[in-house]
Amino acid sequence: MPSLIVPARFAPAGFVRGAKLGVLFGAHLGALRTGLERVVSQSFTSRPVANLRDSEIKGRIDFCLGLAAELHVVKGWAVERIVDEMPAALRAHLDGTIWEPSKRHCWAPADPI
Repeated sequence: MPSLIVPARFAPAGFVRGAKLGVLFGAHLGALRTGLERVVSQSFTSRPVANLRDSEIKGRIDFCLGLAAELHVVKGWAVERIVDEMPAALRAHLDGTIWEPSKRHCWAPADPI
């Protein structure tokens, strides 16, 4: 499957949701966007879709953005930790199972759980 780039119609306004995420993540919004683009792209490699539609891309992006905002505000997680945990969360969402954020207080990038 060719690499997936999030279509321009989903960004920046669709990505930032009217600047709310821009305010929330500030200077880290670019890192969040890059990380979530990678996570969503890889999700189509591991879970291919026969007929890829914009709605499928948007649904995965919306899930990731909503969860990222929640983890940042409620848990106080940094963008790096959010992006690191997002593949497992998205996979659970697509499988219809429950994903629970780690309760660990100490974390390092790509740290095995």
